[in-house]
Amino acid sequence: MATSGLPSDDLDRTLRFVLDRALGMGAVYADARFQDRRLTLVGLTARREGGTPGGGRAAWEVSRHTERGLGVRVVGPGGREGFAATSDLSRPALAKVVSDAAAGAMSGRAGPSGEGGEGTSLGPAVRTVGRAATPRRLHPDDLELEEKRDILRTFTAEAFARSETSTVSLAYADAAGTDVFASTEGSRVETDSARVILRAGVEARHALRAFDSAESLGGVGGLELLSELAVKDLARRLAANAADWLGAPAAPGGEMTTVLDNQAGENFVHEAVGHSCEADAVLTGASVMGGRLGREIGAPGVTVVDDPGRVGTVGMYVYDDEGVPARSVTLIEEGVLRAYLHTRRTAAAMGVEPNGHARARDFGYVPIVRMGTINIEPGEFTLEEMLEDIDRGIYLMGKRGGQVDPARGVFQFRPDRARLIRRGELGEPVRAPSLSGSILDILQSIDAVGRDLVFHPGGCGKGFPGQTIPAGSGSPHLRLTRATIGGAGSGDPDWAGRKEGGA
Repeated sequence: MATSGLPSDDLDRTLRFVLDRALGMGAVYADARFQDRRLTLVGLTARREGGTPGGGRAAWEVSRHTERGLGVRVVGPGGREGFAATSDLSRPALAKVVSDAAAGAMSGRAGPSGEGGEGTSLGPAVRTVGRAATPRRLHPDDLELEEKRDILRTFTAEAFARSETSTVSLAYADAAGTDVFASTEGSRVETDSARVILRAGVEARHALRAFDSAESLGGVGGLELLSELAVKDLARRLAANAADWLGAPAAPGGEMTTVLDNQAGENFVHEAVGHSCEADAVLTGASVMGGRLGREIGAPGVTVVDDPGRVGTVGMYVYDDEGVPARSVTLIEEGVLRAYLHTRRTAAAMGVEPNGHARARDFGYVPIVRMGTINIEPGEFTLEEMLEDIDRGIYLMGKRGGQVDPARGVFQFRPDRARLIRRGELGEPVRAPSLSGSILDILQSIDAVGRDLVFHPGGCGKGFPGQTIPAGSGSPHLRLTRATIGGAGSGDPDWAGRKEGGA
């Protein structure tokens, strides 16, 4: 595998220079992360005018650039870390970046220099050597820019086939290149990867009424993830959503039986469960999951896994940004909390092995605990079976965002849209209400898990300074026996409930 940007021998000499210099300045451990990625971004906003799809008002934005540089982390004798990064790979610039990182690390008690190992704050030494290439059939570099623009044109034409569609907003992005990690413990791992994403939004409008629906498509892989069939299907679905919910009334509010579709379910599992199971939050007392390992926190049948190795998802990676092989971690097993997500430092603090969940946005950021691709494992129910014994309830679909407080264990999310459930069947569309409550209460209230596990790409922000990274999430349909819905109120005291004799 060829390393882009620098010949392999030159890169190895660069990495050796950085690591040797750090050791010479008294580090007990140091690592270096080199990155060379090529990015293409294509945006399109098209508006219907005069009855013509996209007629005349189509605004394109195109950019191409490279993210290339090296980040250095140094651990001093007292266990403190220093970090610095540069996009200048000249010897003087590299010498300075090591000095800057060492300056942040060399505080606290004095101690001998040497290879990092049992005595560092990162725990036992980790030595990983390997090369990997993430799967793809059609590399982004093999397509011309005009062919990538054609993907957006295909979506736009399909979305404007619905007469209600007023605006299409698209953002295409691909990234491809090489990441190399090396450490004073002897690790050297190299990954050749590619990722493609299409973020799409469709707005429908009639007179003064408007509604929009959005979703993303893609993952780690090549342009096969944005096939013509998949792009057209997404366009039709979003255009239908926008049109069907145009002018929908407000949803009822109160506590009621609720069914979450795949995206609403994955929003919950990522935000409420995933972030609460990140070990840095647990160690600082900022997670409701702290001190609960081995305890039942959810209903039987609820199993949550974070698997960075899940092929095709946007959160896929082979090695994390500390050179630790990515590992599938079962966080919750049949309702019982089993594990947290770890960097080397958090794993050492808890006396467990690291599990490959240290991630950084790019070479300019320090790795922190992050999810890869998190999901609730599928169960046995169909959607029809979930609905059949609900007399009155609500079906929440899609995701528009929300907020979570892992320390207090509470959340509030907003889906994309909703439908009422009446006598075991889906009823009329309503505007999406909020879903709020206690993370643990919701986990306990899941009484049916669907068999239809689906994954979607997304982004996740965390850290100071903030790091937004690609993160995958998935969920089957979920049924909640009770959930607090922040709608306008139906005026019907018997809105929420089950058919008599229902499960």
